[in-house]
Amino acid sequence: MDKIGLLNPVYYDWKKEYGSGHDLGFIAEEVGKVIPEVVAWEENKIDAKSVDYARLNAILIAGIKEQQKKIEDQQKQIEELKAEVEKLKSR
Repeated sequence: MDKIGLLNPVYYDWKKEYGSGHDLGFIAEEVGKVIPEVVAWEENKIDAKSVDYARLNAILIAGIKEQQKKIEDQQKQIEELKAEVEKLKSR
């Protein structure tokens, strides 16, 4: 989740030589600072060519799983607290 939290989705406009148009994605250099494994770099190792969005899915799924575990733990705590409140009410 920490890595996912560092990613910043942006809207951008493609340069004409790449087809023009408005799009949504990430700035590859920023992604490369967080998850370098999903970025293809130019030979100078400074400028990014692209983000491999398919590989980025693995990180997102791991984050969803982590988040789901937290939700389940919180739900369990809520149920336990509700049971305690019911016990106190019945006294």
